[in-house]
Amino acid sequence: MWFIRTITKIADKILGVLTAILAAALLIYSAYVIYDNYHTGQSAFSSWDLQQYKPAPSDDEEKLDFTAIRKINPDAVGWVTIYDTNIDYPIVQGKNDLEYINKDIYGNGSLTGAIYLSSENDGQFLDSYNIIYGHHMDNGAMFGDIDKYEDQQYFMTHRKGELLTPNGMYDLTVFACLKTDAYDTEVYEINNLKNEKLEEIVKYLKVNSEQFYEMDHSKTKKIIALSTCANENTNGRIIIFCDAVPKKAIVHGNQSTKPVNADRVVQGHNTGGSGWALLNLICVFIIMFTLLPLFSIRKKYRQFFYSRKKYKEFDERIDELDEIEKQAGDQAADQTPEQAANQTPEQAADQDNKNDQPAAGIQPNDSDTEEEPKNLRKESEDLKTLSKDLKRFVNKIIIGTVGEIILVIIAIIVFLVTEDMRTPLIISDMWTWLMVSLAVIGLLVDYILFRYRGKKLPEENKNDENKNDENENAENDNDNDENSGNTEQTDNTVTA
Repeated sequence: MWFIRTITKIADKILGVLTAILAAALLIYSAYVIYDNYHTGQSAFSSWDLQQYKPAPSDDEEKLDFTAIRKINPDAVGWVTIYDTNIDYPIVQGKNDLEYINKDIYGNGSLTGAIYLSSENDGQFLDSYNIIYGHHMDNGAMFGDIDKYEDQQYFMTHRKGELLTPNGMYDLTVFACLKTDAYDTEVYEINNLKNEKLEEIVKYLKVNSEQFYEMDHSKTKKIIALSTCANENTNGRIIIFCDAVPKKAIVHGNQSTKPVNADRVVQGHNTGGSGWALLNLICVFIIMFTLLPLFSIRKKYRQFFYSRKKYKEFDERIDELDEIEKQAGDQAADQTPEQAANQTPEQAADQDNKNDQPAAGIQPNDSDTEEEPKNLRKESEDLKTLSKDLKRFVNKIIIGTVGEIILVIIAIIVFLVTEDMRTPLIISDMWTWLMVSLAVIGLLVDYILFRYRGKKLPEENKNDENKNDENENAENDNDNDENSGNTEQTDNTVTA
């Protein structure tokens, strides 16, 4: 049976190693998926590296200069902005409506795609009815803010924007939010609608829209529709409709109408956005793992009990040595010079052995019978130093443990109060400096207070803990062997 037990132990170890490898692989893959999703979501925001290509008035002040953006992508036909939202993107137009579904403004493959004008519309926005498409990103990027227009308050407070085209600028006013599907011919049959009277479209929207704002459409010459997907339905769509009115004149950039917060950092882009910070969560985990290290909890906190045990043993040994020294002094004081002179060598040796005999219950140390009083005093001084260092180390562990518990509590409270994990994921925010500081303090506390830096322990004492571990493992093996024997005996009884 020993052969089976040996094979079983080897198999258990192999299984443990494979499990650890699988767990590590899953952890790494999960981290990659999180990073990939984060990177994909963040790259969808209109960041400043893209904003620098936003068209500005040309020298003749009659047209906008699209030269810069068209160097990036010659398919660029406009730029749409809805103030106080994340909608602030260049518009492209492909050969068909599938070209830019998974291709970004730079022409690279991307799940976020680009904001694009329907291929059925005129690229110079000469049609009266125009549809612009964009993906709905859960973090609010691209057209991810459009579904917020179902809320009346949001609808009423985010109605203004602008459309920039090579032929001029338009003021946009959102007047309707429609929730429909991809097969709604009343809004998606562009070839039929772009030349239809806009009054008919407005009537349909007034009856069927989630939100509708009554306004005078008698002078409406152009409608711009921004369409995106609805989360709860594969074919679901949400569209906001804007009344587009040409600006009277194109003015230079610093005088033109722009969003109230046009100089803001785009929400959700890397830092400073409205979302929960990944670095803050990592700091919380670091602080927690500092208090409770996954693979060395026992090792970290058993040194407290081990150190306390050893300094108590050292104190007992110090008392023993003090007692021996005291007894030797008393013996020397009680013996007269004549008695000492008359003693034979054998009697003197017996007397020394009696003086050096340890107290009951204490194992004799070989040095007690051989070392001179000078060496005994040195041993006592060394043990006193060790005992003092160990007592100081035990107190440091207590202080460190309390400190780390307080840090964990503070970190968790700060994270719960300042972060909302229902919002988009970002790298850092205004609280990251505090969380990083707490993590650094936790690591310093662990390094300073949980590391023994006193006098080096004797080798036999350093190995005590390893011997205890071996004894515990041996006891566990014996228990397993007994259990196996009982099982075999039961099987034999049943067979009999």
